[in-house]
Amino acid sequence: MTVEPLPGGGIEGREGPATFDLEGRTDTLKLFGEARVAVEVADRRANGQLTMAPLWVSMRTPDSAVVECRFDSASWADGMTEVDEVYDRGRTAPDGNHSIRLWAPAGSRPRPIRASNSDSQPAGVLRADPSGPRTVVFDARDLSTYLSRRPMRIVAWDPPPLVRESLAAPARAWSRVRNTSTTPAVAVLDRERAAFRLISVAPRRTTRERLGRWTLELPENAPFEPGDAAVASLPAPAAAGELQPVGPACAILPDRMPLRVPFTLRLDPSKELRAATLGVYRESEDGWEWVGSRVDSVHGGRVAESRRAGRFALFDDRLAPRITLVRPPRVAVRIPYPRWSLEARLEDEGSGVAARESGFEVDGKRVPSEWDPEKATLRWTPLRAPAAGSHRVEVIARDRVGNLRRLRGSFVLDSAR
Repeated sequence: MTVEPLPGGGIEGREGPATFDLEGRTDTLKLFGEARVAVEVADRRANGQLTMAPLWVSMRTPDSAVVECRFDSASWADGMTEVDEVYDRGRTAPDGNHSIRLWAPAGSRPRPIRASNSDSQPAGVLRADPSGPRTVVFDARDLSTYLSRRPMRIVAWDPPPLVRESLAAPARAWSRVRNTSTTPAVAVLDRERAAFRLISVAPRRTTRERLGRWTLELPENAPFEPGDAAVASLPAPAAAGELQPVGPACAILPDRMPLRVPFTLRLDPSKELRAATLGVYRESEDGWEWVGSRVDSVHGGRVAESRRAGRFALFDDRLAPRITLVRPPRVAVRIPYPRWSLEARLEDEGSGVAARESGFEVDGKRVPSEWDPEKATLRWTPLRAPAAGSHRVEVIARDRVGNLRRLRGSFVLDSAR
């Protein structure tokens, strides 16, 4: 269980969040102010494997308030994007992909989160009682209704005056932004700190910020919770693979900030922005990823939308995917299920392969093809292998900005056995 102090709060002996293993002895949390928690629950299946998705997890706080997360069809019927709000996603917990946040801000509650108090109040706020130690109780239930219960003691911490002042200082806001960002985002924030400025975002409040040649528009229903964000206009990034930068970049951090709906980025109009091979990209832990964009027919600027914060830049990609045709088996074995397939490896270090616009033509006819992004492979698996003999094949590979490459070849099939 990971405890994260809310703004102005703190944990004795910690700079930020603290993680506790509830499987051993009963731990004691010394807390000043308010906090929220993220809980990771592991359930062992019959085959010995662990699953990180319990059916039901709850927390009963010392003031008898209850908050729970229920994973059932009723809760997940709508709003699947709320998974980013329910799961910690690495914002505070060491293994945030599997940690469930038993918390929700006032007026903005994800469907799986239920609480004993009204929606107009925050759910899952942890407070210490100055009158003495109290106990927080965590329950988890699996699909077989087995229940696991773990307690934790919570004690009020009375920090010295200087510590209290530091907990409320603006530097804490910078620390929260930094601690809830990925490694690439932290590197940018540290390198370009002078360019960033802090802004506050909150539900039911529209945010519009001018970032050099970029404009950020965050709609009022986008933020899940109130918080601090760092925004900046940044220099153009270095070239990456086949991508060549065009103009300055911008950033909104932390990049793990949960958002309900996309925000909009607008780039001022200019002649060079109309090239078809341009696109907006977002920096992730795997490199620059295609976001896509369009030219505004009225104002002439470029417009992009994203539900992920981070660093954004405009790149030019003028190289089509490279194609390697894999020689298929000469003999197709007769079995109930099709196994024979024709494959081509597609390499693209730019905007990425456009799956729907890439495929095979066999003997002059387009055939159904599937794109396997994990293996970077374009594949045709017919219900029946082609007839014995020689066949012509053409591979068509197009990327997301329209760069096209074709490769012609042939293959020979012997009689099936």
